[in-house]
Amino acid sequence: PTTAEAPGSIIFPNDDPGAPAAPTVVPPAPPAPGSATPPAPAPAPPAVASSDPFDQAIERLQAKDYNVAWQQFDALRRRYTARPVGANEALTPQQALAWEGTAAADIGRGNPEDARARLDTAFEHNVRTRSLVLNRAIATVLSKGVTFKQFDVAAGELKAYLQANANDEKAADIFAGLLAKASAFPNVSKQLEPHWAFLDTYYDQLAHNPEVAAAHPNQLKWGTDWLPAEEVRRYRLVRANPTSAEIFRGVTRATRDLEIAKAKALAAQQKLDQASAAGGGGDIVGLRGQLDLAQKNLDAAQKAYDAATQLYKLPRYPEKFEPVIPWSITAAPAAPGAGQ
Repeated sequence: PTTAEAPGSIIFPNDDPGAPAAPTVVPPAPPAPGSATPPAPAPAPPAVASSDPFDQAIERLQAKDYNVAWQQFDALRRRYTARPVGANEALTPQQALAWEGTAAADIGRGNPEDARARLDTAFEHNVRTRSLVLNRAIATVLSKGVTFKQFDVAAGELKAYLQANANDEKAADIFAGLLAKASAFPNVSKQLEPHWAFLDTYYDQLAHNPEVAAAHPNQLKWGTDWLPAEEVRRYRLVRANPTSAEIFRGVTRATRDLEIAKAKALAAQQKLDQASAAGGGGDIVGLRGQLDLAQKNLDAAQKAYDAATQLYKLPRYPEKFEPVIPWSITAAPAAPGAGQ
């Protein structure tokens, strides 16, 4: 599906879920009657590398060769922005793609702050592509020193995209990661409640998509995981209950204790393995005793975690993101005042 764009917008059909499918391959003709063996199919034509510099840069993004992609897109950005772009001037398709591509490579190279600055520039000039909105949200999640207001702005933009585009699980997952990061600010739960409620509804609608329903029957999404629907509904009720603070603390404590117990058991096992590999030197009996104790503590931590998560389970959210790749460009006619 494609978001309705304001006049003057520069639209990238790019990585839109509704992009045209690949060309249909026509099968070879059947063998003639009486022939001993069917004719061998014609060999596939060799892949031809594009000579277009934008295609070459995008190919480097696809290959996750972010340093080379950045160099290529930055050269294109300098080439197509030889003079400053006026405040009320729309970017050309080439300028927009150059700015977007450089920003995507910035995210891949681990420079989200630079990506945000470039995407802000494209956004100010009325670029409203799927890749720009998603990458802007990703850069906000990954950047340091972002204020809650900036998180709220990015959440509003991504929410507007989701409202106009159903069945985009990747965009919804980025939205979830954005809200989870914003939740770390104090006293913001009331402000985020409408966003969480919208995300729950979006995931519920996604679960009714035939392909998703076939892959996850009778399941709903909780964080990044598809879980039994009744379980997720129970977790949502607990999350929405203002008296659930003690439950949250208990689950958080049990989750932390389980992770610590797992790490200690793994360390004890590794020490015993290293001593055994060295020919049994050292206190093997003592190391086995440490491992037994660590395993008992792990079992106890697992039981405490299972009990604590009967009512509520901490959702997992994405913390690492690959940039969303812009694909191709078309330009809409510029409207008076575009870019304001």
